[in-house]
Amino acid sequence: MSKIPAGGYSNPAPDVKQALLEFNRQFATVLASLRSAWSNGTVSDLTAAAVTMSRLQNLGTAIMQLDIPGGSGTYGPDFILP
Repeated sequence: MSKIPAGGYSNPAPDVKQALLEFNRQFATVLASLRSAWSNGTVSDLTAAAVTMSRLQNLGTAIMQLDIPGGSGTYGPDFILP
């Protein structure tokens, strides 16, 4: 996996852009669920965060299998909130 540019990737291919967006949406969901669990003390929010975290592994692994044009390595999750 190549180093992620500051601010994320500029102009990735549509399939890469979609994969990054989906990862980042799920990442935002994890953060929102954790924030809610900490604020409200609800187990259901904590459970929701844990379930979504497991999805991040699959989404991130899929991104890391996408080659960056020019042979400079593969993409990686950029953790940019949508």
